[in-house]
Amino acid sequence: FVAMNYCWLLCFMPESPILAAAGYIFGWLGVAFTFLAASLAGLTIYAVSMGLKRLLKRENVRAWLCERYPEIRLLCDMIDEKPFRAMMLARFLYLPTPVINCGLSILGVPLLPFMTSIVF
Repeated sequence: FVAMNYCWLLCFMPESPILAAAGYIFGWLGVAFTFLAASLAGLTIYAVSMGLKRLLKRENVRAWLCERYPEIRLLCDMIDEKPFRAMMLARFLYLPTPVINCGLSILGVPLLPFMTSIVF
């Protein structure tokens, strides 16, 4: 079950159905182990995105994304002007958390707003 959750998250699928199923089948202990696997998958995705960012030079990737997609350009402008508000709004996107974290790390979000948005 934990291996399935790990693969599920590496495919950028939402975690909620897996955690609900683990809670129903195995109780709170199953949720704890499943959440541990999700954390490991998140760390793997983060490490890969950081490696790609350094390999591709983050400024080039951000400029390319902002040129190509107007929605991302709006998000980049908001990150530059009001980073806390941008992070709070980004958390409401209905995307899997690893996708949001990977995208925000590529866009170069400052650390303090990023960590604050994770807590809330």
